[in-house]
Amino acid sequence: MEDQRNIPQLVYLSLGSNTGDAARQLARAAFMLDGDDHTRIVSASSVYRSEPVGGIATNDFYNCVLAVRTTLSPNALLRRISVIERQLGRIRIQRWGNRSIDIDIVLFGRVRLENEYLKIPHPEFRRRNFVLIPLLELSPDMRDIDGTPLTRYTDTAEGIVARTGELTGIPTRPHCSRIRRSR
Repeated sequence: MEDQRNIPQLVYLSLGSNTGDAARQLARAAFMLDGDDHTRIVSASSVYRSEPVGGIATNDFYNCVLAVRTTLSPNALLRRISVIERQLGRIRIQRWGNRSIDIDIVLFGRVRLENEYLKIPHPEFRRRNFVLIPLLELSPDMRDIDGTPLTRYTDTAEGIVARTGELTGIPTRPHCSRIRRSR
């Protein structure tokens, strides 16, 4: 059964926002992701600012990556993410448009998955420095699911990113003292 609870998997999520208080939206999303018994933040990258991709959005994006451990299946995690995005005001009107919040599953352990709703690994992450740079901050030696070092992609990926600071306001419950913030 797809929603059966599994052994905890290490999952990397990319978060982005470019409307309102974008940095605060990232923190709110992180807090909500950590808000149940099935998903826990392990580490959080710095927050980065990047130009929008696709030529539609008008404002720069604020982005970060979270490493989380989850017992949810990929599809169940996607449903949880969709609920959080809606609660934070995400309305899907236009691809690559402005977004109050966007949360993507980048990597889910060693899982490869493609269905109508979800592709893992995320098909665009190798071409997006706003995902690669925060991923490499969390794990400088990280490799793609096929074993390729992620550093190989950064020279050809699009987008210039600038570190803007730390993700603030993430959960402060006792279990969160384990959260590692990369430097």
